[in-house]
Amino acid sequence: QAAVLAAATIATPAVMWLLLVRFHRRVLAPVYARSARVFDSESLCRSVIAMAPVGIGLVSLSDRRVMLASDALVQMLLPHGGDHHALSARVLERYDAFVADGGRGRTLVTELAVDAHGDAPLHLEIIAHAARYQGEDVLIAVFTDTTAQRRLVQQLEEAVRAADSANAAKSSFLAATS
Repeated sequence: QAAVLAAATIATPAVMWLLLVRFHRRVLAPVYARSARVFDSESLCRSVIAMAPVGIGLVSLSDRRVMLASDALVQMLLPHGGDHHALSARVLERYDAFVADGGRGRTLVTELAVDAHGDAPLHLEIIAHAARYQGEDVLIAVFTDTTAQRRLVQQLEEAVRAADSANAAKSSFLAATS
C-alpha cells in the first residue's frame, strides 16, 4: 500500500502539471494573444491620430467630456484661444440638432467659424459620426481648416468683381469716345 501511495503522490503533481500546461496552451495563450492584438490596435489608432494632418476629437455623448483631442486639433486652435472644450460643446449642439432632425446613424458634415468676430477667424469643416469607445457612446469628429480656401474664394470673387467693373468702365469709355 505504501507503493500505491508513493505512486499516487508522484503521479498527482505530474497530472496537475500536464493539466496546467494544457490549460495554458488552450485558454491563457489565446486570450493573451487576443489581448496583445487589442493593445496593438489601440496603439496603431493613436499613432494614426497623432500623425493625421487634420484635427480629430472624441467626445463622450453621455457626460460631454472630451476623451481625446489630437495634437493637430490643439495646434489648429492655439492661435484662437486653444479651447477645444468650447469647440466640442458647439459641435455637440450641432450634432444634437442633426439627430433631432432624423440624422441618427448618419454622418454630420457642417462648417463652423471659431473666433468669428476676430481679425482672422478660423473656418472649420467638421465631419462627425457616433461610435462606441471603451463601452461608451461617443462622437468622433474630424476638423479640417478651410480658412485658406475661403480666403482664396473671396479673393477670386473680388478679382471677378474688379474685372467686371473694369470691363464696364472700358465699355462706357468706348461708348463715350465714339
